[in-house]
Amino acid sequence: MRFLNKYCLILILALIPKMFSSCDSSEICRENTETPLRVGFYNKDDFSATAIVDSITVYGLGREDSLIYDNAKNVTRVELPLNNAKDTTSFVLIFPQNQDTITIIYSRKITLLSVGCGFTTFYTLSKAQSTKNEIFNSDIQNSNVINDLNEHIKVYITVPTPDK
Repeated sequence: MRFLNKYCLILILALIPKMFSSCDSSEICRENTETPLRVGFYNKDDFSATAIVDSITVYGLGREDSLIYDNAKNVTRVELPLNNAKDTTSFVLIFPQNQDTITIIYSRKITLLSVGCGFTTFYTLSKAQSTKNEIFNSDIQNSNVINDLNEHIKVYITVPTPDK
């Protein structure tokens, strides 16, 4: 019996440090937890040519007070936050000559990245539709909006020709 008690005590003393080392609350998140929608601008006359927008202002429809881009210069791509509480988000894009509204329809999936990083929302795009003032067309290139750097939507616009 004494041997058994001594053995149990040694086992308990050996396991206590293991228990504390497995509960490390100082895990640092090194992953990108943001999942913005990446929209690239392209020339409507040459779908493979990137378009440079002289200046652009972008805000969420109904949220004029919270600008995402405020007169940003020489832009070829914008990163837009999708609403993680709804399945649609609309943005107003103000170009130098005109303005358009683009509406994105998607589904959401809450995903655990890690203990240190916590949860994020991944999206699957199903439709992108816009008004046709400056935007000629929009095309979903990558429907999975996750924490990577891929472009998701191509927006084709009229590129101003230089004055001669």
